[in-house]
Amino acid sequence: MKELWLDMVGFEGIYQISNTGRVKSLARKKGFIFGRERIIKTPPHVKTGYPMLYIKYRGKKLALYVHRVVAQHFVLNPLNKPQVNHVDGCRTNNSADNLEWVTPLENVLHARDILHCDFSLGSKLCEEDVISIRSKYARGNITQKELGSMYDIGQDMVSKIINYIHWRNI
Repeated sequence: MKELWLDMVGFEGIYQISNTGRVKSLARKKGFIFGRERIIKTPPHVKTGYPMLYIKYRGKKLALYVHRVVAQHFVLNPLNKPQVNHVDGCRTNNSADNLEWVTPLENVLHARDILHCDFSLGSKLCEEDVISIRSKYARGNITQKELGSMYDIGQDMVSKIINYIHWRNI
C-alpha cells in the first residue's frame, strides 16, 4: 500500500495522518522558533493498548485514538456507525485497510466470533490478550503489576494467567 498523507481536519497545516496510521507534525514557525517536520510517536494507552496521539493545540492538550483518526480520514462511513473495528484484531495495526466502521453489537460479535473473546464469562480478556500477557512477562522487562494496569486486571489475575491457573487452554 502506498502511503498517503492528509491534513487532519481541524489541524490543517499543523498535523497530518497517513493511511498506514502514522502521524506527523508539519514544519512551521511557533513564535520565534521554527519547528521541523517530524513523525510523532503514538504510544499505546496504558489500559487499552490502543496507540494514542497526544498533541497540544491552542493551549489545550488532546488525546486521540489513532485508529479513529485514520478511519475518520480514510474509511467511508455512509451508515454513520459509531465505532471503529480492527479487522485483524490487532490494536496496533492502524492501517486504513484494516479498519471498518461498526455498531457496538457488530464490534462485540466480531470479538466473540473472530477473535474468540469469551464475554459470557464476564472476562475482560480474549486469547490475544492472554498470549500477549505471557509473552511480555516472559521477556522480563515488565512486572505483573504493570501488566495488570495495562489490561485493567489485578496483579493476582496476571499471576494466575502466567502460571496457567486461568486460561490453561491457551
